[in-house]
Amino acid sequence: MIRSILVISKDDNINRMIIDNFMSSFTSVFVAQTAAQAMELIMKQAYTLIILDFFVQDMEGGTLLQIIRQLKNTPIMVFTHKTELESRIKILDLGASDCLVWPCNIGELVVGAEACMKRGLECADLKPVMIESIGLMIDSSRRTVEINKREIVLTRREFDILFLLVSNPGTVFSKEKIYTSIWEKRFVKDDSNIMSHIGRLRKKLGWEVWKHIETVWGVGYRFVEKKHKI
Repeated sequence: MIRSILVISKDDNINRMIIDNFMSSFTSVFVAQTAAQAMELIMKQAYTLIILDFFVQDMEGGTLLQIIRQLKNTPIMVFTHKTELESRIKILDLGASDCLVWPCNIGELVVGAEACMKRGLECADLKPVMIESIGLMIDSSRRTVEINKREIVLTRREFDILFLLVSNPGTVFSKEKIYTSIWEKRFVKDDSNIMSHIGRLRKKLGWEVWKHIETVWGVGYRFVEKKHKI
């Protein structure tokens, strides 16, 4: 299978680093130096991975990231010069699959990009999850959620948490398991990050759907399709 990577950056150092480390008989690399060029290429063909320099020309990086995410489910790796954790979390919430601080280590780039492409290919093979009894439809390939045919807009993390729970009905997931599965990092004792995502997800889904995601006190969360009447 021939993989294709689209790099959106005006920085020649970034473009050369990616071309040197990924261009091969199995991987093609395309470069767009402006947002306009990027959108033209994105509408012409599908890519295995998009690498976005957050300081792209002619459009604010966050705006471009959101536009691409609305159109495509392609994994998006973002380069940013901001080192603050809050800035990187915001970029991930806007729809990025991964976020690296530039300049970065070549090994970190390669491992991160390969992981993004692997997850993207795995998601493309998954079938939509539909819970007819509550009108819930989750399409993992398009990363869309509908309740009674009304689309619910979720961030990347919110979608991943919901999909994890709904695709494993009855399974109790601890906060640590949710964190390591979704964030793919070592769990820290402060679980406020997960709690904030769960809180926003609860509001967006509404009671009729959220009541099927039970809180198992002292443990975590699980999805149950049928709720017993009290």
